[in-house]
Amino acid sequence: MGSGYSLRILYSARAPYRDLLEALRAMSREAGAKWGMGVEELEESEIGPDEAERMKSEIRSIPPQVRGRIVSSGGRPLPLSGRGNLNLGNTPILILYRGGEPIDVYPHMLGASYFGALEAMERILELGPKFYAESRGLLEDPIMRILRDHPEVMGEGLKLKGSNVDVGTGIADLIMEDERGNRLLIEVETVAGEGAAAQVSRLALGYARSSGIPRSAVRMGIVCIEADDKARRACEALGIELYRIIAKRIV
Repeated sequence: MGSGYSLRILYSARAPYRDLLEALRAMSREAGAKWGMGVEELEESEIGPDEAERMKSEIRSIPPQVRGRIVSSGGRPLPLSGRGNLNLGNTPILILYRGGEPIDVYPHMLGASYFGALEAMERILELGPKFYAESRGLLEDPIMRILRDHPEVMGEGLKLKGSNVDVGTGIADLIMEDERGNRLLIEVETVAGEGAAAQVSRLALGYARSSGIPRSAVRMGIVCIEADDKARRACEALGIELYRIIAKRIV
């Protein structure tokens, strides 16, 4: 698949995720044109037994600390079924390659966090495959755990309401409640780009609708290690609270 970065999408034409697949296709084509990536699609009927075994081996060859959990066991769909087969009836599978070697797969569970194919594709499109692969959120789960266990570090009086919450438009990393009863929806990113601002805005709208509360009662926040200038401008324009994690010397 070439000497640079490339993508492969595995899917079933009979599966009920048509809208998700079309969005994934559109963004993959855009990313291919923008970043010079090869993009290949394989429909389930085109994948014979030998190819299926090769795909499963490729997925399993990705280091566990990167691809996390990939076998479904109830809950959200993952690339492999409980019996170890490609789970294309429940989810499209996105594989990222570098120099022909698989380096990441979506969806997957890393710690308590669910990483979906569409969210990954958005980040690859925004950052480019090289920067995305180098800065991918291996720190995001530990940050989420800290904030989940100690919500007060985000502000006095904050209480955790939930983590990895399905809000209808995606998965919100954290939802907190402030002293006035407003909700604070938080997206955790290692490196926040413009797409993170769009994503948290979309999640906040979905959360307001699914919870039956006014959109004005939902605060939006992004917690990151670093944010680029586009992210800062987007947050200012959309009223998103942007938090940067820093180490502060106390002794």
